[in-house]
Amino acid sequence: NTNWLDLMEQDAIAQNHHLSFTGGGEKTNYAFSLGYLDQNGIIRNNYLKRLNVKLATDTKIKKWLKIGQTITLTASEYKGTSENIEFSGKDDKRPSIYYQSLLALRHIPPYEGTFEDGSPKWVLDIPHTDRALNPVFSADRNFYISRDYLLNGVGYIQLEPVSGLVYKSTFGYNLGFNEGDDFLPSYKVDESYKQEFTELYKIFQKTYSYNFDNTLTYSKEIGDHSFKF
Repeated sequence: NTNWLDLMEQDAIAQNHHLSFTGGGEKTNYAFSLGYLDQNGIIRNNYLKRLNVKLATDTKIKKWLKIGQTITLTASEYKGTSENIEFSGKDDKRPSIYYQSLLALRHIPPYEGTFEDGSPKWVLDIPHTDRALNPVFSADRNFYISRDYLLNGVGYIQLEPVSGLVYKSTFGYNLGFNEGDDFLPSYKVDESYKQEFTELYKIFQKTYSYNFDNTLTYSKEIGDHSFKF
């Protein structure tokens, strides 16, 4: 009577903290915020941790000149397996943990015997379908970690040379880094189910984009009517 879903799942406890400050004076206003999220996934050994930092300022240098900027930094770390898709991996066709839990027969135990170091040995010869793996095996060998670092910056300058005529130039930049580690230690259950070599895969990606926007508007009020071009 093995309940595979109970063996796979954990309490998805989450912590979310947020701190913010705002202030300013006659010419300058600012806002600063800091946030942190620590959340467990519903599959054991899965989690998400994320840190957000944001700083925004607006400064009126002259009556006709205003500048401002917003900078946002996000750092996150994710450890997990495929939960919502039927198949996982790029080249293999192994089902995801949830799909494995539905395919695996309930009279099969998750472990049988021990390895030389005393740790429990997985039962991997599961009948009924050639696509069903022991979901406990997949969860125990979940060593994939992905880290993301995102930097977003936006700055602007706004000119109003005459009343109602406003020119605004905005520049934005996005920079992202992603690194992933996938560690697959060796194991041997029997001659049919083994991995003789330890494997480590590392991924590094960099993305960036920018935009430059210029607008010129003119607004005028005449009596009860207002116009904007």
